[in-house]
Amino acid sequence: MNFMGRLSGVILLASSLLVFGCNPSPPPAPKAAPADHDGEHAHDDDGEHEHHETYADAVKELDELRLAAKNALAENHVEEADKAVHELGHILAELPALADKEGAMADERVKPAIDDLFDCFDQIDQKLEGGVGKTYDEVADRIDAAMDTLRSKVKSQEK
Repeated sequence: MNFMGRLSGVILLASSLLVFGCNPSPPPAPKAAPADHDGEHAHDDDGEHEHHETYADAVKELDELRLAAKNALAENHVEEADKAVHELGHILAELPALADKEGAMADERVKPAIDDLFDCFDQIDQKLEGGVGKTYDEVADRIDAAMDTLRSKVKSQEK
């Protein structure tokens, strides 16, 4: 084959790669985390959520949403569970500031409990989205222990 024949073959190959790409399907869009880990909210199209005035209110709603997610998952209501897990992320993002404001962060167990809850629900969220993650049952003991820690600071503040 002459030079022009080889050149036209290379051009044809290059142009088909430009049109079709090397990967026939687009890569999946990155999944937004419920909220980032440093207390900043992840913004999305779901709109604003309610901000809590007190640590106690936030922990109370966190506990309610935790139970809602657990029950929804047990009944295989994936969409309902996903919504609860997403809202849990928002509360966990604002919790350190509320805990700090009200002195609960003075207890060295509070921040690790919040971090552990964030990790657990992030893993549940990953599993809900079809990724590698964990089921609620796989992290239930960690969730219960962390919630016990957070609840204990609510009780001590109410005295």
